[in-house]
Amino acid sequence: MFKDGLKIPLFANIKITDIGKRFRLFRELGVFPEVYVDSDSLSTLSPIEINELKGLFAQNSMLSTVHAPFWDLSLGSVDREVRELSVKRIAAAVDFAKSLNSRNVVFHSGYTETSYLSSPKADWNNRLFASLAEILDYAGSFGVRVSLENVYEPAPDIFVQACENFKKQDLGLCFDCGHFNVFAKTPLEDWLKAVAPYLRAIHVHSNHGTADEHLAVDGGNIDFEKVFRILAEKKAAPLITIENKIDNYLVESVKILRSEKYFRLLNSLMPDIA
Repeated sequence: MFKDGLKIPLFANIKITDIGKRFRLFRELGVFPEVYVDSDSLSTLSPIEINELKGLFAQNSMLSTVHAPFWDLSLGSVDREVRELSVKRIAAAVDFAKSLNSRNVVFHSGYTETSYLSSPKADWNNRLFASLAEILDYAGSFGVRVSLENVYEPAPDIFVQACENFKKQDLGLCFDCGHFNVFAKTPLEDWLKAVAPYLRAIHVHSNHGTADEHLAVDGGNIDFEKVFRILAEKKAAPLITIENKIDNYLVESVKILRSEKYFRLLNSLMPDIA
């Protein structure tokens, strides 16, 4: 299913509620699904529906990954019940991924620009790490890999600290290019060099640095050639997931990533899809 000289698979984000109307395009493009499963779907999906989805992917020789719910969740919240619910939602996404034999579960920490106002930074981070410990213990019991994604974080230090703390539990990272371009305060090269040893996935979409627009690869001002070159130099091997919500953007992004400009760089990344 890999096409046009690109040896590694391309994944693309898709809401579980959109699979009925967008799956045909995924099949035509030869991209694999990263299924975003929202909280409502996790609460209502039946085992029969999950098995049908697993069968659909198998019939089309598709690998899959999962994106956990994130709205209103916070793994470092000062409210214990919010933290408990956040862990519960991500654990349910792990269950969903296990049922699909998915390669990875991506999730957010819930950090925002106001997270450190309610209590000291160290306290918020400690609560986050306690939540991560629960998630990793649960995912590890099923052999499911999980990866923490950057959103509003200004610097990579919290990610590096988390991965060092949970090295034995195999915590991975997901680098979201669009989120970085809007919210990060750290130079791209410094961020990527810091997280490269722990990188398991990368979300590819563009913007102009002021809003999370989810544009096609060539639609904003992100230098993806530089991103992939740095990752190749650091011998990173992330799964590559395109996060375009509009089909035309997805078609354009796939075309660009399979072009001569990019496919050699991407082939040097070679993620572990076993």
